[in-house]
Amino acid sequence: MRRFILFELAIFLLFMFSACGKIGDPLPPLVMVPKPVEQFDLAQEGTKLNLDWQLPTVYTDGTPIPGYSSLEFWMLREDKIPESELPALSVDRFRELGEIVLDIPLQDFSKYQPDPEKAPRKFQYEHPLLLEELGKIRITFALVVKDNKRRYSSFSQLRTIEPLLVSLTASELKGEVFKDHISVTWTAPIKNLDDSEPAAVKGYNLYRLNEEGEPFLLNPSPIVETKFDDQNFSFGSTYFYFVRTVANDVSPYIESSASPTLEVLAKDVFPPAVPKGLVAIAGEDFVSLSWDLGRDSDLSTFKIWRRQSGDKEFQCLTPDGIPENAYTDHSVGRDKTYEYSVTAVDGEGNESNPSKQVSIFVRG
Repeated sequence: MRRFILFELAIFLLFMFSACGKIGDPLPPLVMVPKPVEQFDLAQEGTKLNLDWQLPTVYTDGTPIPGYSSLEFWMLREDKIPESELPALSVDRFRELGEIVLDIPLQDFSKYQPDPEKAPRKFQYEHPLLLEELGKIRITFALVVKDNKRRYSSFSQLRTIEPLLVSLTASELKGEVFKDHISVTWTAPIKNLDDSEPAAVKGYNLYRLNEEGEPFLLNPSPIVETKFDDQNFSFGSTYFYFVRTVANDVSPYIESSASPTLEVLAKDVFPPAVPKGLVAIAGEDFVSLSWDLGRDSDLSTFKIWRRQSGDKEFQCLTPDGIPENAYTDHSVGRDKTYEYSVTAVDGEGNESNPSKQVSIFVRG
């Protein structure tokens, strides 16, 4: 019995060792595939489509892409069916019916980059539209990336748009600077691009250029009036604005061409608030003054004004201004009555109106 058990144990160990050493079928080599374009935006502006995208930087396994050979621009144009909707478009059907309308080789990448140094992987392309097509077609785009060994990515996400007839641009932009905002106003268009009326305007989008000269949208949703108050500004800076009309109700918005650009210099011409709480206390040969400090963020100095009883004009005792909200006048005479007032001055030299006057008698 023991000899039989030892025999079975030997057979089991032989089987286990032979199984561990078995070489399986060879695996196919791993193919490096570029990730598809993920950041890809499409928007209508007048009679053109603006397309923006960024190239992927890695393969599907996360390995960095060393270089590119080209980028393919695919498009499918479909005629809309009157009084009905076109069916949803699948990737397979797009691959079957779409065509390459632009194949950008590596050496031409820079032609589609607004600023290669600051944003080396950000690209832009403008696709023209025919006026007679607006409202009658659907256009779908997708991108395919090829690396420097001509290995293809899969399609990017399909981007589809049904271009609409849009209005002419807004006009007569004006800007007015207030203490807490810049008010931008404009005149609404009355016609569309095809000269029809009324203008197809559901609202407006107001853009401002940033320090790099790139536009950013100020309003979170389309503006229904022909004015907007920009509260995010600083005095001493120059701002540039333009408006586009909006032809639809939901994002992504279909817009008109941009209006002429408005330049606004936010010059500070607003004086601080009038000082309050002026109090005067007389001594034997002096008058001590104090007042509330005030809350203006750009408050710089105060000027003290005085006139003797019977005089017509006030004289400034502190022409260069003082930073404190207190002052002692040692140039008074005895048995005389004086009137005092205070003005506030900001960093730009804007001066407030005089405070409420106080009168005090200096005894001899």
